[in-house]
Amino acid sequence: MNLLMLNRERRSQKPQTRLRSILVFLLMTGSGFSAVALEEEKRCVNRQAEGRFSGSVVHGPVSEGQCMKCHDIHASDKSKLLKATVPELCLDCHDKSMKDDRERLMPSVKAVFEDTELNAHKPFADGDCLCCHDPHASSHYRLLNDGRNQESFYTSYSNKKYICFGCHSEKAFLEPRTLTETNFRNGNLNLHYRHVNRKKGRSCKACHHHHASKNTALIREQVPFGERDISITEFTKTENGGKCAPSCHRAVHYDRLEPYRSPIKVTVREGEDATYEELLHAVDSLKEKAMENGNAKEPMVQTPLQ
Repeated sequence: MNLLMLNRERRSQKPQTRLRSILVFLLMTGSGFSAVALEEEKRCVNRQAEGRFSGSVVHGPVSEGQCMKCHDIHASDKSKLLKATVPELCLDCHDKSMKDDRERLMPSVKAVFEDTELNAHKPFADGDCLCCHDPHASSHYRLLNDGRNQESFYTSYSNKKYICFGCHSEKAFLEPRTLTETNFRNGNLNLHYRHVNRKKGRSCKACHHHHASKNTALIREQVPFGERDISITEFTKTENGGKCAPSCHRAVHYDRLEPYRSPIKVTVREGEDATYEELLHAVDSLKEKAMENGNAKEPMVQTPLQ
């Protein structure tokens, strides 16, 4: 078959069949197919250039015009003409260590996703990458799709700073004392509030990992601190509390029923201590909820804030 014969044949064909014939000819001869693909990718970007693909952080394939890295240009049984479903599509590339938009080395996301020994963040465990990330471009770090990003280890509190509040309730951070809004408390002293809601508070990522951790409650083993990492040398859960020994302070115990006296100098504790009867009732309520959920472990309060 040559171009003359192809031109004669396609005059009598329907438009869809005509296009198919052209593509078959290009595939058989190997002539110009890559050029056609490249030009098609350029048209994709040109059509969507305003807004959709703009941002200070652009996904690598998008910045290189490689639309067909993720999409089939003709047909697919996946939504949005994707070549595979998420997360398989994402993990096909994120199967190795790579640097993020701040030149910070990220581990293989695929290796973390497939590690069954880790406790995973629910969206991550579900493979819902798009819950937090934009696949094309964003104005936020690591293609986060929400501007409430935590920029540093230390930060003053504002509910507008935390992408986590897109799913998690902020109630655990609003009151200095509580018996219900968080399990991370010493008696009724709200330790989430004490860590976060202050002028020099800690961001969520100072203690919790966004994907997965070997520790419960996604507590990190290493905490990003400027250009380096600091360690959490010990994190232990007990029936009614736990023990934490990060590099930023010596080991501290907390217990929801029998509060520990802090071994370190602390700021004034706001509010009044709960009575033992009030603490016991709160602990019993947690156990009852756990039984209702069909397990003997302590239940999560609204969302996993412990």
